Amino acid sequence: MVDYLGPECYTFCMETNKTPQMESFLEGMGQGLFGRSRQATGDNQVCISCGTDANHFRDEISRKEYSISRLCQTCQDSVFGG
Repeated sequence: MVDYLGPECYTFCMETNKTPQMESFLEGMGQGLFGRSRQATGDNQVCISCGTDANHFRDEISRKEYSISRLCQTCQDSVFGG
């Protein structure tokens, strides 16, 4: 299964504790909802929703949320209130 996603996904999946199947699902969801690659947004530290820089966060919890949702601080505030 690792070969299907490529060898780079093996390391990426291990860092996030997600199975390759979950990473594949999330990648498809990111493409379908936002037209952006979840992996590419993470690699380039941009928001999956608005495409802006995602390097500045209010706190460590918001930074952790980015690793889950790939949403910048502004988009997190819009979704979760803030």
